[in-house]
Amino acid sequence: DVPLQKREYKVAFADFADLEAAFTSMLSPAGSLLPDSRTNTLIVWDQSNVLERMDGAMESLDIPVQSKTFYMSHVHAEDMLDYLEVMVSERGMIQVDPRYNAIIVTDLPGRLETIDETLKTLDQALDTRTWVVDYADLEFLAEQIETKIPAEMGEIVVQEEVHQITVTGIPSRLDEIDKLITAWDVQRKQVQIEAFIVEVGSDVE
Repeated sequence: DVPLQKREYKVAFADFADLEAAFTSMLSPAGSLLPDSRTNTLIVWDQSNVLERMDGAMESLDIPVQSKTFYMSHVHAEDMLDYLEVMVSERGMIQVDPRYNAIIVTDLPGRLETIDETLKTLDQALDTRTWVVDYADLEFLAEQIETKIPAEMGEIVVQEEVHQITVTGIPSRLDEIDKLITAWDVQRKQVQIEAFIVEVGSDVE
């Protein structure tokens, strides 16, 4: 049973909504937070130990944006824009340099680390594998595979005459597709039903 203390945090560099969410998760049951987006200020009433943790969060999160250039080796830089635009903060910016197949991103350090990990996953040498399908419907399999290999990340070729499906994509996605095809391409159990139709008169018990 201790009195609450008040502290104001002026957000200078970080995304205001991100800090508000972080501080809200750190509040004690008795604490409260008042965000003022007009002045980019977070006003907090809470216990001293909670405010000390928020002080540390401000030091690590409220930092200026940085720029980093990512050079693509196996994919087209422009094809990566749809994936990255949803990852940058409101202060972030993405530019493409087609001469060097590069992407220049300006954003908070934490966002740059996330983008770096994503691009390392996507920018891999493509591989091609072919599966012979015995039982599953080829068109159905192609639709399922398309969710893992969009057009900008690879290619799907269906050869109905030989019951084959060929996919080009990054190896990790092809491993997932291999498991998917193995699960779907199985012979379904069959039950033989023998029926007889018999006509009888009304006097038969």
